[in-house]
Amino acid sequence: MTINESGKRGEENLAYNLKLLPSEYKVIHNVNLNHRIESDEFYVTVIGPAGIFHIENKNEGGRMA
Repeated sequence: MTINESGKRGEENLAYNLKLLPSEYKVIHNVNLNHRIESDEFYVTVIGPAGIFHIENKNEGGRMA
């Protein structure tokens, strides 16, 4: 499995699991934070009764044991 295939698989897995969250959770993708010195992008932000969560998804090629 290539790194690109593995990354796509990881994103699909994350998207599937985020759909299982209760309806009171709001999922926001690609939040850009701009500052005069630098900027950053949050891949996934989840807001709900338990708090605000920033999720950065990384999935690299390889086999699971």
